[in-house]
Amino acid sequence: MKEMFQKFNVELNSAHMFQNGLPILQSPIACHEEAVKFSASDPFTVVYWKEYDYLSDFIKQKLTKAMREICLLSNTERRFYLENHFYTDTLTPFNSDNSYLIGQQGLFTAKKIKAFSPVGPYSGRYLESEKWLEAEYSQYSQLASARYTHACDPTGFPCVSAFKTGNFVSMINDWRPENYRTFTETEFAEQKQAQQNVASVIVQSGAARVPFFITVKEIPAHQQLFTDYGPGYWEREALYEEWTAEHSASFAEKLAQGNEE
Repeated sequence: MKEMFQKFNVELNSAHMFQNGLPILQSPIACHEEAVKFSASDPFTVVYWKEYDYLSDFIKQKLTKAMREICLLSNTERRFYLENHFYTDTLTPFNSDNSYLIGQQGLFTAKKIKAFSPVGPYSGRYLESEKWLEAEYSQYSQLASARYTHACDPTGFPCVSAFKTGNFVSMINDWRPENYRTFTETEFAEQKQAQQNVASVIVQSGAARVPFFITVKEIPAHQQLFTDYGPGYWEREALYEEWTAEHSASFAEKLAQGNEE
């Protein structure tokens, strides 16, 4: 059953595609059109630093300026920036310690990146309300789309769905190993501190609001980027795994009964 779930997991995620040359916030109807535009005339601020609010004003100001510059690049310029600093690679036992990620893609540094440097905006379709999210789920697999959706506000909306039209940033994996549920609270905190090297903050310029990933420690060249998807993501994955196991067992039982007749 575990192998079946992992196989489906690889097949599902292989359907995701990144497109670095698209707008940051895309129309949910046409991904090549901007839903909301970043403008140089609008103030640019970080509205949620999350757990990194402790950073000094100097670091915050420097990082905010760098994120603003990336958001104001043209689509082509931003694509060049991303592909000059990062690359994707298929995960194998040789470049990944997380067995459940084998066969999927990961994002790696092409060069050394300093701590508290910009990675890039989490681009995709800009969904302003639950109505647009439901439309997204009806067009794509709900599980697949949910895996690539990032909220821009603690309320959940607006949010960005990167499924099939996101950039490199959508290829960042979670740091958790397969056995993380066996960790004590102390072990979990220690492993998170050791493994996570990037995190998202929320930036806003005018009406445009988007998650933006930053490094939280220095990352050597050719190292995989890891973030923390948060407990909600993994609770949903656990429920899905339970559902898959239950329905697959029921199917196997019916198949066995049919063979006996």
